[in-house]
Amino acid sequence: RHASIKRQGIRYIIQDEGSSNGTKVNGVKIEGPVDLKLDDVVLIGSREFKFTRGS
Repeated sequence: RHASIKRQGIRYIIQDEGSSNGTKVNGVKIEGPVDLKLDDVVLIGSREFKFTRGS
């Protein structure tokens, strides 16, 4: 497991789960839990995702 994303109320929080390459949000390696904001770019392993609003 690389990272986890959890919903807390209206917030979404990402946390690296001890992955070897780490997890990045907007190009910055995260240390500990980080609130995701609209249009944040998340890199988990070799996969890149954009955090957007659902319909």
